[in-house]
Amino acid sequence: DVVLTRTPDKEQGLKERYQIANSFKWRRSAVFISIHHDSTELQNLKEITVNDTPTYQTIRPIAGTSFHISRESKKYNKSLILANHIAKAVKNTGRTLNMEHASENNIKPLELAVNDLAIYHHDKLAVLKNNKLPALLIEIGVIVDKDDERLVSDDGERTRLVGAIVAGVKGFYELK
Repeated sequence: DVVLTRTPDKEQGLKERYQIANSFKWRRSAVFISIHHDSTELQNLKEITVNDTPTYQTIRPIAGTSFHISRESKKYNKSLILANHIAKAVKNTGRTLNMEHASENNIKPLELAVNDLAIYHHDKLAVLKNNKLPALLIEIGVIVDKDDERLVSDDGERTRLVGAIVAGVKGFYELK
């Protein structure tokens, strides 16, 4: 079963999102997955205009999916296991994994928890560190990279990625 912490017509703050998860009646057997589109640091972007609206685009290809967990979570070990299962399933689709967050070219590089699976320690994210569930944030694609944005906007690619996430969650539960 899936419980949404927000819908397109209703904005929920970060605190409200993890509070929904923490109050979920099936909490002992639930996981929390937050899915986002990634960006990059300003130094990797150039300003462009699309439909008379200023926006940004990468100055070089920065693409792929990455996974974020918090060492401050009480469920860190289970979060890491969940991230491993989902990251492996995503990697098996042939999807690029985004290693950019660990780049020393970044002002604030993130530490990799698992080097070859783009699983990062992102300790201060509220929805991860304050969650009582195994919690994972997935940056599904890089929205400021035009090719990656086009790829994750494709219905077939989204279906493959959702299928990989589901397979990873199933793998996580098979361990229990």
